[in-house]
Amino acid sequence: MAGRKAVFAINWMEVDALVHARHENPHHILGMHECIDDVYINVYLPDAKIVKIKNLNTKKNHTLVSERVKGFFSVMLKDTKSFPYEVKAKFEDGHEETYIDPYIFEPVIDPIDISRFNEGQHYRIYEKLGAHPMTVDGVEGTLFAVWAPNAERVSVVGNFNNWDGRRYPMRKLDYSGIFEQAAASATILTHPVNRGKGCALKTGLAYIWEHIGLHCVVATVDADGQHSVKDAIKLCKTAELHPDTLILGSRRLKGKVPLR
Repeated sequence: MAGRKAVFAINWMEVDALVHARHENPHHILGMHECIDDVYINVYLPDAKIVKIKNLNTKKNHTLVSERVKGFFSVMLKDTKSFPYEVKAKFEDGHEETYIDPYIFEPVIDPIDISRFNEGQHYRIYEKLGAHPMTVDGVEGTLFAVWAPNAERVSVVGNFNNWDGRRYPMRKLDYSGIFEQAAASATILTHPVNRGKGCALKTGLAYIWEHIGLHCVVATVDADGQHSVKDAIKLCKTAELHPDTLILGSRRLKGKVPLR
């Protein structure tokens, strides 16, 4: 029937797929969903203790509850229409975060782009894939997209989500192998032309110096899978505990060295 509202209910098999990194479309379960005259809001934050959402229209806070699956928080608001909101979370280690939910956005890459890409005739696909600052639905952020047809899960990680790959799993667009995610918290630095890796590092370090200061630890690693995110975080935490110690790396390794 025309005008009939969609019915939404939490599918716990979908939640299980999300938790075990097997869900190709996490937007289908996460974010805000209208159900008849009610609204569901679902958030997945594995290490969170308290999760609330703030209605940006009324400024009212609503607490989400995690009962059945650890880290999966949900709330149903009766007799409510969709509204803009932000997520406010407190984590087990004590730190807090406030951010715009990345699962409120519809797909940005349209079917025409996907069709041309599949036919091998999209000669400007670089304008879609990669990381591109843009405004989506009035929210400034960054669109991330990558072609990974054989991947089970692709996630966006950064300091905006504590480098946790479980938190921002991307959506796989139908019939394409392209994974897409919009995030409102990332900062992308660009050059008008490719000036090489050395210049990219200098630009990134200069940005950190200017906007964050010299009190932090910075780790740079290649994105070839040789180093894990967990190892990089462990290195930074160790460096914070020993700020006066300098360790120089070497390619001449002895003993048991794990292969990545």
